[in-house]
Amino acid sequence: MDFQKLSLYKYPIIFSLSCTALYLAFAYDLERSDFFKLISLYGALFFLSFKLIQFQKHNYWVLISLSLVFRLLFIVAIPMLSQDYFRFIWDGRLLANGFNPYEYLPAELVADPTLPVSQARQLIDGMGGLSAANYTNYAPVNQLVFLFAGGLAGNNIIFSVILMRIVIIAADFGTLYFGTQLLRSLKLPDHRIFWYMLNPFIIIELTGNLHFEGVMVFFLVWALYLLHKRKWIWSAIVFGISVSVKLLPLMFLPLLFRYFTGFSFPGISKASAAFSQANENFSGKKKNGLKEKHPQKDKSRSPELNISTRHPERSRGQSISHSERSRGKSISHPERSRGVIAFSKLIVYYLLVFAVVILSFFPFFNSEVIRNFTQSIGLWFGKFEFNASIYYVVREFGFWIKGYNIIGSAGKILPLITLLIILGLSFFRKNQTTKQLITSMLFAITAYLFLSTTVHPWYLAVPLILSVFTQFRYMIAWSAVVFLSYYAYSNPEYQENLWLVTLEYLIVFGYMGWELFKGRPLKL
Repeated sequence: MDFQKLSLYKYPIIFSLSCTALYLAFAYDLERSDFFKLISLYGALFFLSFKLIQFQKHNYWVLISLSLVFRLLFIVAIPMLSQDYFRFIWDGRLLANGFNPYEYLPAELVADPTLPVSQARQLIDGMGGLSAANYTNYAPVNQLVFLFAGGLAGNNIIFSVILMRIVIIAADFGTLYFGTQLLRSLKLPDHRIFWYMLNPFIIIELTGNLHFEGVMVFFLVWALYLLHKRKWIWSAIVFGISVSVKLLPLMFLPLLFRYFTGFSFPGISKASAAFSQANENFSGKKKNGLKEKHPQKDKSRSPELNISTRHPERSRGQSISHSERSRGKSISHPERSRGVIAFSKLIVYYLLVFAVVILSFFPFFNSEVIRNFTQSIGLWFGKFEFNASIYYVVREFGFWIKGYNIIGSAGKILPLITLLIILGLSFFRKNQTTKQLITSMLFAITAYLFLSTTVHPWYLAVPLILSVFTQFRYMIAWSAVVFLSYYAYSNPEYQENLWLVTLEYLIVFGYMGWELFKGRPLKL
């Protein structure tokens, strides 16, 4: 045995074995009420994973193997940080027995002595009173996975968990494949994808705790890859499936406006383009210590060259006239056709997305389903609150001014502000290349989370994967500190520690502000 060669890999081997031991402890020897142990294990895992990616970023297959091994460690573990899987199994068994899960409240249905769902009382107690008292809010593709697990597993809860976990692991490796292909198309390093695949936040929250954001992420990344490759019809279909897993990607649809049409507002478009270009180039200039060149003296920054070479899939030999530029037209994206044709493609894309979503709901549809489903979704804006940032500040002002919790009104106003931000990103930010589009998507969902009343840790999966394709790293920092929110489960009253929540968001806002205004992202 070549011990000298082996010694070169001693640190990666030590880190890998240490991660294995820590993941096993997380999966099989942790109670969520033990916050000190939880945060210690997570902190150690994050540091070791950081070092593994640094040391092995050129050993692609080593990182793939570790991504699989670490997930398989959870294969027979019962989720310790979430009880949602009881509701998943409940919905699946209802479907397997011919019941529509969107029609019935578990707390009411369990009182029926003829109910054919096995272990009904155990599932009701496991999901908790809050879930049992509300209609399901899980979209149709999720329900198909629940049916798959409930139908095959019979009365075996562990087997149901294993089947759902296999689906989530498979989705993660689909994300690995299409994410790597998209990174290569964008001329970005392959190893960036492992800030998703090997991030302990993703492994624990998705594989460990059985959250289906991973399935949504898979279809979303696939749709973005197809869109980048100009297969926009297939992209729309896959995007619709992503929405049918979780409704969240719907917020990204307005951002496609300028991506398809290339339309820009005179005057505003120039300022927007200048800001976008400066934002993309600033970090490189700061790093290399270069002085800003005068635009008239830098031939490489001429409008013709700059516009025609921004997108890797551009049509060669394309040119643009002075009159077209004066009207705010752009040809930086290869799929932008002129006038009505470009807008028609956008409309068809939207129609295909909504057609897929409607078709997915069709097997469940009746007069009550939409009402029940939207009622459950509305609870997240007007009733629930957890690990929020801006909302908690607004809530304190509400207590000070009104004397009571103003979640009812704040839960209506904050989503409207989010919508305005998304529309602003859609119409006034340059979204004509795939990188620009994904960056706007990242900003949109970040604004959504900052203004939400409820931010569970697993909600960060989507912005984390989007950040992989951008120059921003603040989502990695957020994924490192979001587990501070689990302090709430260390006491019987589920009382949050607002000092820890404040610390979490100070780190996130601080790092994000540093990247936005100093242009110095963490080098990974």
